[in-house]
Amino acid sequence: MSIKSVTIHVDYRLDSARLIIPTKIYLRDEEGLTIYNVHRIIRRDNERIDGVLVTTFTCEIEGEDIKQLCDVRYMQDSKEWRLLRI
Repeated sequence: MSIKSVTIHVDYRLDSARLIIPTKIYLRDEEGLTIYNVHRIIRRDNERIDGVLVTTFTCEIEGEDIKQLCDVRYMQDSKEWRLLRI
C-alpha cells in the first residue's frame, strides 16, 4: 500500500536528548482505524522545506501480524504528523 502525505496521529516519547521518538502510528482510512506499533527507528533526518523545520523518520512498524517500513514526517512549526509512505 502506498500513501502520499496523509495527516495521521502519532504517539511519541522524548529521549534523554529531548529528541522525538515515535511509538505508535494511528491511520484512519475508509476501512477504519489501524494502529501500528513502531518497532524501531531506522533513520531520522532533519531538513528545512520552504523554511519549515521538518523531521522525517523511516520506521519499522508492526501491525496486523506484519512488519513493514514507513516514512513519517513531523512538521515542527505546526506540530503536525504526515504519513509519506507505507
